[in-house]
Amino acid sequence: MNEIKKEFEVNNPATGVLLSKHVSHTENEVNEIFKKAREAQKIWAEKSFTERAKHIEKIKQYLKTNADKIASTISKCTGKTKIDAMATECLPCLLACDYYAKNTQRVLKPVTCQGTDRKSTRLNLQSPYDLV
Repeated sequence: MNEIKKEFEVNNPATGVLLSKHVSHTENEVNEIFKKAREAQKIWAEKSFTERAKHIEKIKQYLKTNADKIASTISKCTGKTKIDAMATECLPCLLACDYYAKNTQRVLKPVTCQGTDRKSTRLNLQSPYDLV
């Protein structure tokens, strides 16, 4: 199949200023990206909660160190003010990283629940369905 790549522009919606030009991925390239992401998810799922927390902490530190630059990029690409980008994008990501690094083991641990008939029990396992 001969797939055509299309060029597209990213403009600041508040000013109309051209920010960048990009070339789209082909369908085959997108499929390959998802294939690699699914393979990475399997590796991630095998990591202990402690290992995952260390990686999430690194992400949090990166976001914290680069929050100003990230907020500027979000502002340019969405038309939000830089303060709005910081408050609605950067800060929630930092808080989520902090929460999940500290609480993932508790949130994802198997839970035994009593059945509605008060006699049976069931085990609820929290596991990812697919890529998010």
